Amino acid sequence: MAASGGAPLDADMLDVLPRLHDSSEARRKEACKAIQGRIRDLMHSRDDGRIRTLIGAIAKTLVGGPGLSERIGGLFGLSAASTALGSQIRPYLDVIVTAAVTALDDDRPGVRFAGCEALYNVAKVARSSMLRPDLFRAVFVAMLSVVGDATESEVRSGAWLLSTMMLDIAAAQGDALDLPLFLDLFRAHSQAANPHIRQALLTWLAQLDSVPGLDVGDCLPQFLGSLLLMLQDPNGPVRSETHKVLLHFLRQLQSLTPDELAARVDLPAVVTILTDSSVAPHEFTRMVVFDWIAAVVRAAGERLRGQFPVLTGAVLRAVSDAHQTVMTTALLINQDLTRLVRFTEEGVPFEAVAGQVLTGLGHVQPLTRRTALSWVAMLLDRSPAKLMAMASDFLGQILDNAAGECDDDELSLHIQVLALMARREADEGEAADGEGSFGDRMLREVAELLRDSSNGLLERRGSYVLRHLCVVMDPARVFTVLARHLWAIEAGAEDDPMEDEDKDDVAEPDAVAADAAGGESELADEESAEFAFVVVEMMALVLLTAPELAPLRARLQPSVPAAIVPPMAGGSLAEAKHTPETAAEVFSCLFKTWACNPVASLLLCLLAEQYEVACGIVQRLAAEPITVALLMQLDRTVQLLESPCFLQLRLHLCEPSHPGHSHLLRALYGVLMALPQSTAFHTLRDRLTSVTSLHIGLSMAASGAKAGGGAAFSGQLAASVDVAALLDDYSSAQRRRAARSIAGEAEEAAAAEAGLRGWASRPAGDGGAASRPADGAGATSGAGAAAAGGASTLAPMRLPAAPAAASGQRPQ
Repeated sequence: MAASGGAPLDADMLDVLPRLHDSSEARRKEACKAIQGRIRDLMHSRDDGRIRTLIGAIAKTLVGGPGLSERIGGLFGLSAASTALGSQIRPYLDVIVTAAVTALDDDRPGVRFAGCEALYNVAKVARSSMLRPDLFRAVFVAMLSVVGDATESEVRSGAWLLSTMMLDIAAAQGDALDLPLFLDLFRAHSQAANPHIRQALLTWLAQLDSVPGLDVGDCLPQFLGSLLLMLQDPNGPVRSETHKVLLHFLRQLQSLTPDELAARVDLPAVVTILTDSSVAPHEFTRMVVFDWIAAVVRAAGERLRGQFPVLTGAVLRAVSDAHQTVMTTALLINQDLTRLVRFTEEGVPFEAVAGQVLTGLGHVQPLTRRTALSWVAMLLDRSPAKLMAMASDFLGQILDNAAGECDDDELSLHIQVLALMARREADEGEAADGEGSFGDRMLREVAELLRDSSNGLLERRGSYVLRHLCVVMDPARVFTVLARHLWAIEAGAEDDPMEDEDKDDVAEPDAVAADAAGGESELADEESAEFAFVVVEMMALVLLTAPELAPLRARLQPSVPAAIVPPMAGGSLAEAKHTPETAAEVFSCLFKTWACNPVASLLLCLLAEQYEVACGIVQRLAAEPITVALLMQLDRTVQLLESPCFLQLRLHLCEPSHPGHSHLLRALYGVLMALPQSTAFHTLRDRLTSVTSLHIGLSMAASGAKAGGGAAFSGQLAASVDVAALLDDYSSAQRRRAARSIAGEAEEAAAAEAGLRGWASRPAGDGGAASRPADGAGATSGAGAAAAGGASTLAPMRLPAAPAAASGQRPQ
């Protein structure tokens, strides 16, 4: 018998080898001693060929055999041969280790245990030679498979002994270990769900890090992801051990200076692993991940500039985490990261960071959206030009949020950020793009958002949005920009026809109304006109009742001295550079739009003390159909006249001889005559009766003196407006409304006629055809009534309607 290509096996060894698997332990021991003696003799004679033949015979005929006792006996023989070889074992390791490793795959526990024992003895002799990459890979993989033995504790114990021996060798001969190879094996086998395998891996990683010269921590990206995965293990001891290992490496990281950290650790890779794991389903994993992110951000600082975007995205998501500890840590990281982005001068990928903030604005959780809004403010302060280049994207997302289900506080923050962007653009002195100033464009987009009936924002919080815009911006600018846009909507114009009233090619309201009367395509659709009507009514109520609008109300009243007019909200004058400078221009701009709503335009004229125009509006009310909606609006008008904002008007009633005040009396008497016998009627009549009695009791001389005194309070607004032009604007708006009403009635009539023809063509027995046209007509009439009353159905900030007075009784 000879090994392949080698010397023949000695005859005496042919008798010894079978005794390795003898049933008698004494005979087995004698065989092992005989093998050891023979190998020592061959080593002494330097007969390498016969040594290889003997080892090969043991490995092939015994370890490679099918029988249980043969395989175990062969492993005993390999252990004996290894012990005899001692330090000269290196040339024979391939054969010995390969044979022993194959035994660890045997399905019989006895063979696996004997294989662990043989490898232990081989490693004890071979020492650093076992760290040769190919041998180490084979032994390590086989060892882990036996460590994870689920049924045989004795086999696991043998595997742990082998693991301890190999680990001791690696610790003592660290420079001989291929660390990248180990980390590859660690990463590959950490995917195994077996807790014994994972515990063995953790033991190896922790102990190898203590070996001088290995610097396992420098290779952090190669195993950090595996540790975070193992942190989610359902086995408690594995999670606990993994956490200890992570804390060990975290303390190492924190002990480094920023320069050392950047030089030794691949920070981009570490940050990528951490941010990817920040969305792990396991709460404990997320908590550990954000502890790491906090430490990395504080330790590395500006050296993370390239990773600012991914960190921003992870933190914005985490501030809304359901786990309180994660959320608290994320908020602290957010403060550090915000400060870093703000004060890092160069190399910050601004557009990428802003993109993550924009994504955060669209998050489903309110706290994430609020945090993203604070980021917008910071980025705007850091690089206003860069952020304003993305203004359209931010404007669209913020408006989408405003149309959603955010609460009032969040809506307020959204509006403040938009106003801040508008102010910053004004301070920079130029628009971000060719669409005009951001502030004006934003206000037009807000109007379109209110116009979208699908979100219900107009009905839910239209007045809140308008009032808060006036808090953070110049109220005059807000009202005039909205007025121009509403006029364009109501008149059916595509562009803003009020942008430059001096140009010859601008469509005049009369021309638009004439086209509408002629049935031209420029006629605005009924829904747009109704939207403008409702928003004008809302604007009027906000102007007259909201405390935020007190400066604008005072600005529109000529009799209020300029010295006591409160300052406008919203900050700098630069922000309001597009706002008309004079009260007359503000009034004219608003009136042109509000003319579509008779009562709103009447209230505006009464507030601005344009009593002649108000009188003309009241006179023109006689030419319009008196609907229930109009009467309700007039009823509320009387209530508003009793409010503090109309104190000057009520005082003017004491001076009927003053130029212009006679128009006030005529206007109010006209309203009185239009009202039915109601509480509002009696309230206004009592007010006018008391004024008339006062006037009659005064002498003509005293009246003249009061008239002259009143003139001193008169401002310049009355002399700055063209009454005839304003009344023409009002008439044009009402003609447009009438034309739309006629068109709507014609469509309803056509539909009704078509319905009648359909019913008439049905068989007589089809359920009473003769009665159905009447029902249909009644339904049409009801719909018309609802449409007539629809203009007054705005809920926010509307004063409650006064209860009807008992017939023939005056209120007490």
